[in-house]
Parts: sequence; C-alpha cells; structure tokens
Amino acid sequence: MGKYTQVLRGLPAYQGEDASFIEKVIAKRLTYGPLTASLAASKYAEVRAKKDKLDEESSTLNVELAAIEAAMHEAFEMEGVTSVRLKSGESISTYPEPYAQVADPAAYRAWVMEQEGLSDRMTLAWATTNSIAKERLLSGEEPPPGVTIYVKTRSRLAR
Repeated sequence: MGKYTQVLRGLPAYQGEDASFIEKVIAKRLTYGPLTASLAASKYAEVRAKKDKLDEESSTLNVELAAIEAAMHEAFEMEGVTSVRLKSGESISTYPEPYAQVADPAAYRAWVMEQEGLSDRMTLAWATTNSIAKERLLSGEEPPPGVTIYVKTRSRLAR
C-alpha cells in the first residue's frame, strides 16, 4: 500500500489536458496494441530518453538563438535598420517594448492585494504583471510598486 492509497480512493481521474491532445494520445496508444508491464516500461524508458535528448538539444539551441539574436540586434542598430527581408521571403524585424521585472516582491504583492480583480488570485503570472506595467505606462502612470520596467528589444520572424 502506498502513502496516498487511502486518500485517493473515490477521487476522479485527472482529465485536465485539452481534447485535441487527448485524442492524439488515444490514437498513439492504439498503435502499441496490448503491452506487458515490462514491455510498456521499456518503451517508456526509450521514449523518455529521446525526449531528454531533444530537451538537451533544445536548451543548446536556445543559447545559440539568444546569441545570434543579440548579434542581430547589434547589427540592426549599427546599420540603422529595424527589419530585413530574406531571399526566402521571410522578414525579420525588431522592436522595443516595455519589459517588467518584479524587483520588490513584497511591495508588489501589497499593491496587487489592493487591486480589484487581482487580489483574489493565488499567483500572478509574469505575463499579467508585464501587461499591467505596459497599460500603466501607456496611461502615464508609474509602474506598480516593486516593479521595475526595462526596454527589451524583441525579434519577430514573419513567414
């Protein structure tokens, strides 16, 4: 018996994934046919190893992408351009935008707790914080207490 055996009885199974993902999982599951526990565990280890390798490659590619993006931003600035059209027809452009960072979590939390519509949230996603900061900037207000706003140059690839 496991640690949670008693408390898990009667709880419904988690169904939180979106329907299209569940459909793909079911379709893929059907391709395996019946599996023994040993074969299923072996297949799991094999697929997990592939995913771990891809995650490692993705991490390396993210570093490479960030490095070339920094070099591209420098080159665009030196040449005084904000976009370049490639022979492929793709267009690469850069644009500055506000970027919020919580510098003083306690001050920001106190401010959030005073805001209607925000105070009942258990957590506040960074995207929400960034959106609030941008809205306040556009309306001429200071950023929320505890939040520092920077300019971050973003890149966009249009295909």
